[in-house]
Amino acid sequence: MLCNSLTWLFSSRREMADALLWFIAIVMSIALLRIWIAAARIASGLRALTSGEKPSSGGGSRLKTSMPKDPRALLDGGGLRDESTVRALRCKTPLSQTARAHALDAVDSWAVPFWETILLRDGPDYKRNQIKKPTASPLLQTVGVDVFRTASKIFTRLSAAHAAYLPPEVLEAAKSGPATPALPRFLVVSINMPAYTGAASDGPGYKYAVHLAVPPELKNDGSAAAALLREFLSGAAGGHGEKGGRFFDRFKVIGRLLPNGMTKELFESDFFLRRMLEAFNGKPMLWRWFGVWGDCERAGSVVNLNLDFCTGGRIKNRAFARGMPAGEGKALWDLSFTLEARDDAEMPERLIGGATFCRVHTAAMPTLAEDAGGAVRLQTGDSWAW
Repeated sequence: MLCNSLTWLFSSRREMADALLWFIAIVMSIALLRIWIAAARIASGLRALTSGEKPSSGGGSRLKTSMPKDPRALLDGGGLRDESTVRALRCKTPLSQTARAHALDAVDSWAVPFWETILLRDGPDYKRNQIKKPTASPLLQTVGVDVFRTASKIFTRLSAAHAAYLPPEVLEAAKSGPATPALPRFLVVSINMPAYTGAASDGPGYKYAVHLAVPPELKNDGSAAAALLREFLSGAAGGHGEKGGRFFDRFKVIGRLLPNGMTKELFESDFFLRRMLEAFNGKPMLWRWFGVWGDCERAGSVVNLNLDFCTGGRIKNRAFARGMPAGEGKALWDLSFTLEARDDAEMPERLIGGATFCRVHTAAMPTLAEDAGGAVRLQTGDSWAW
């Protein structure tokens, strides 16, 4: 009986070992297959990014990211539908507005984004079909852009204490009385960006502010995207920060490095930036993947969004902090915004607005600082303004 028991025990162990080996082999095969698929996608993405390949032809695209054509080809091919410039606000940083026709050669300037090549969700049944098509023109007009250096994060407010930061037209609109219309006159989107590579949630950085004007036509625009934006703006006083709320976790940001010659240089010089660009360049991302929803407020006829890119991890901080010096005074890139559409009734998505940054020298930008009392001051050279 002892011999039979030993025989059965060793037989069971051999069967267990065989089963374990088979399990390990299957897991390794699946892992290798996933690595092969990921490598193939990365290689394909790199070829598209460096060569400026177009998305596949047809009514839409199943691509998860939208890399534009060479902007020069877009200009030469007559792809731009609107070369006019709106009257810019009196902003606080020395960035000048330029028409998109001159954006490729402009320095320390901004222009409206190259929206024609941004792909956004479209129906029917997006969850199943995953169709993306080029967006229609932005719903709001970009009327001003500011870039500041900061020693730490600053969540700016629509108040007299922050007058040094706000364009005077925006500050005046924020003072308007209680009988303000449902729709504001301006939407200000400001983002705190890190200038450091660690995982800390605060430190020296940059503050980007994009000032968008709400046109009167938005009130009667019959598109689903316009209705969604009207609802978002008219309810902004509530902050949109409550979990389970209609607009909680819907705000999307699209960052794109445009292929003006800088793209190839970044790809060749930094493997980490190359991977980050391949994964995220031109891809609409819910803000929670980038950072933290700082706050949303309304004062008078102005809605103000504060977004925090500094909180959330060392990888994205490292990507931005390394990418900024690499593109200092050379890179052409745009930053755009949209609201996520979640069913056919809200499709197609449409760009809210954004800006193209043309070879900006951030070292030349003024410093924004906040004192212990909450007042903001602006330093240009050796002088401070309140």
